[in-house]
Amino acid sequence: MQIHKKYRIEGVVSNDDTRENIGKVFYDSDNVKGPRLVATDGRCLAIVKVDHTDKEDSAGPIDPLAFTVARKMAGKEPMLRFDCHDSAVDVVTTHMSATSDKLVEDAVTFSPRQTTDDYPHYEAIIPTGHPDILLSLDPEALLAVAKAIGSASSVTLGVKLPEKQGTPTMFVVADCLTVTAKDDDDAKGYLMPLS
Repeated sequence: MQIHKKYRIEGVVSNDDTRENIGKVFYDSDNVKGPRLVATDGRCLAIVKVDHTDKEDSAGPIDPLAFTVARKMAGKEPMLRFDCHDSAVDVVTTHMSATSDKLVEDAVTFSPRQTTDDYPHYEAIIPTGHPDILLSLDPEALLAVAKAIGSASSVTLGVKLPEKQGTPTMFVVADCLTVTAKDDDDAKGYLMPLS
């Protein structure tokens, strides 16, 4: 299984010791929408599609540390590769041998793997159909404005809906979004629409 290293799905896993079942990234190899990685901390859920390799990969949890090791091993390569076995996960890199013209594989093994039965049924919380409202946000701008108004934990986004008769099938934020820090009316931020 391969995943582009720009995805940092391991950042969403739970750090709560009492919720060990969501303290790992879950590799779902049998999903009808294709293989994917899933992570949650109980407040948010991230799903990233992955590519097959020539190996048969087994579904199950992957230690978040494996992603850190994979990034270091990959160097400038854009993809991270994992071989998922029933009992272990190998982080694999391929490079040219220094002594010959052959490709050499290096691997670091993370074991043992837990069973797949412990991971929650994540698809049950995913909304079906198309959302009524889509917001496109620049995450760096949202983080910058949240820091500027002193929010260390959460923000509330306020959207003023355009006055229109009927139910719109598409919604575009023409004006800016209001950002307020949790329990703080003294500071407000505004996100301009993406152009």
